[in-house]
Order: sequence, then C-alpha cells, then structure tokens
Amino acid sequence: ARAFGTALRAGLRPRRTVVFANWDAEEDLLGGSTSWVKDRRDRLLEDGVAYVNVDYAASGPDFVGGATPELAAFLEQATRDVAQPGTTGSIHDAWAVRSKDGIARVDPIVGATDYTAFLEHLGMSCIDMLMDGPYGVYHSQYDDYAWLSRIGDPGFRFNTAMARLWGLVAWRLADAEVLPMRYSAYARSLPARLDAVEARAVADHPVRLQGARD
Repeated sequence: ARAFGTALRAGLRPRRTVVFANWDAEEDLLGGSTSWVKDRRDRLLEDGVAYVNVDYAASGPDFVGGATPELAAFLEQATRDVAQPGTTGSIHDAWAVRSKDGIARVDPIVGATDYTAFLEHLGMSCIDMLMDGPYGVYHSQYDDYAWLSRIGDPGFRFNTAMARLWGLVAWRLADAEVLPMRYSAYARSLPARLDAVEARAVADHPVRLQGARD
C-alpha cells in the first residue's frame, strides 16, 4: 500500500482502481470477505476485474501460487520478475527447482479461503499466493510476532518478497490496456477438472452412481 501511495504522489496512477482490503472472521465461515462481497455484489459484477489473495504472506521460502486458469500464465510470468531472497535468481527459479520436472506450475484454485466469495459468488478471476514453510504454530497461541521474526522469517525477507510480488501483480492487472487473461487455458483445464470430479463421485458412491448410469 505504501508503494502504491508513493507511485501516486509521483504522478503514476494505474488505469483501474485498486482496492486494498484486510478481512476479519476468515475462520468464521469467511465472514468478513463474504459479507463485503454480498454488500457490493452489483458494483463488483459491473466493474470488478480480479481479486489477488494472500492468506498468510510468509512462513518460509517456498512460493506456492494458485489462480483461476485464465490468470495462470500471467502469475507465472510475474514470479520471474521478483527476486528470491538469499539467491541471485527469481521466485520463479526457486519455485521451478522444487518441482519434480523443473517446471513451475500454478495450481488451479477452488473455494477454501477469502477468495471464495469472489470466485464462487461472483465468478471473478482470482489469484492466491504465499511463501510457505514449516508452520507448526499455525492457529496456536505461539503464532505471533516473536515466532515470525525469530523463526518463520527472520528479517522479514520473504514477507517483503511477497509484498513486492503482490504489488507487481496488482499494478500489472490495474494498468494493463488489455487484461492478461487467457480463456483458452480455462477451456483446456475444464475436461481434466470434470474427470476428477466424476472420479471422486464414483469413488464415494460407486453403487448408486453405477446404477444410475446403467
């Protein structure tokens, strides 16, 4: 937010509005974000472009990225342009090294956190990001500033990297003349997702589904 404010004071304004939001009641049925979306549904359907979510920014060095399929290539490209702390390469480089085949892949997202209302209620394009790592204190009384500053992210290097990446992603989405969305990728992803849903349904209810099919 400070970086966007600095840009604005320097006379740099993106083509689209950027709204910064900080939710409460995430664990209580996603209460804060869902209420906000419901209250602004008509405006968001008319003007909303994309939602970029960060649940917990960083608990370690391992980038994890998810997106609706039309934004997957856009997110993958953005990670090439932000440095991975402690290395001479990018977040993308470190991300790819961790994969089995050396290819960084954006995960398809489904409703699970504060992007749920944007995705499932509005049908809005979404991105979800985090720098992951050992997080044994999650949702405990030890999940505090002391743990993060001493163990999770000393020096807040990976939180800073996440802020840089979020800022870059948000600015590019806000300032693009043509939105960087590839709906051909969405079309290609649907058959695999449908196959997975059917396989899950058959596994959970084999007799009933087989009888219905016969």
